[in-house]
Amino acid sequence: MCRYLRLWLLLVVACFALRHVKALSNSHHIRTKYRFSSAPSSRKTALHSVSVPKATIISTVVHVIGGVTGTPTVLQGTQKGGWYRRIGLPTWTPPDRVFGPVWTLLYSLMGVAFSRVGRATGFGSPVALLWLFHYALNLSWAPVFFGRQRLRLALFINWSLLATLSAIIPWYWKIDCLAGALLIPYAAWLLFATALNAEICRLNPTVNGYNEAKFQAGLLNLQKKAAAFADS
Repeated sequence: MCRYLRLWLLLVVACFALRHVKALSNSHHIRTKYRFSSAPSSRKTALHSVSVPKATIISTVVHVIGGVTGTPTVLQGTQKGGWYRRIGLPTWTPPDRVFGPVWTLLYSLMGVAFSRVGRATGFGSPVALLWLFHYALNLSWAPVFFGRQRLRLALFINWSLLATLSAIIPWYWKIDCLAGALLIPYAAWLLFATALNAEICRLNPTVNGYNEAKFQAGLLNLQKKAAAFADS
């Protein structure tokens, strides 16, 4: 795990360095070509330098806040005695305390990546619109899984997320390699989350073709009570 993290950090640093080398090269070329032209005013330069981090901050905050909107649904499903606690879960399910920090970090990286691509292509460009669709799909997963207890529909959403992300990352990479690199941890986590969702589906088969996990949890609870009563 540490090895992959180091490789990813090296990739991010390399992309960042390459981006700045290209920017310096282009800046030198422009200065050479237009050395006798009037220099831009300091006011315009200052405004441009402020607008870049501002767009990044706004994009990051919006992405994180969007992710937080699903928190009440998740907490309701995972509370003590809730349906999620009573269904079959894989032994390799991460503890609850892991998900909050991980998703906060991932949504932050998404926001930075989107802002970089949006500034380069326009926030109404095809790649930006595809990302917004992907992001909306991402936000729909928690209400479907924890709110509606539709495990298989949630798994379908995860597959759709993987499919769209497999198109987005190379597209991002061509526009801004750093933006593409920032989505790699999200892709890795999404693969893990999809595998976890699939295993939960396997451990909790459908009832009459409809997998309402809350109903499944109720049946399991009744079975446990019946077994305890029989042993007493």
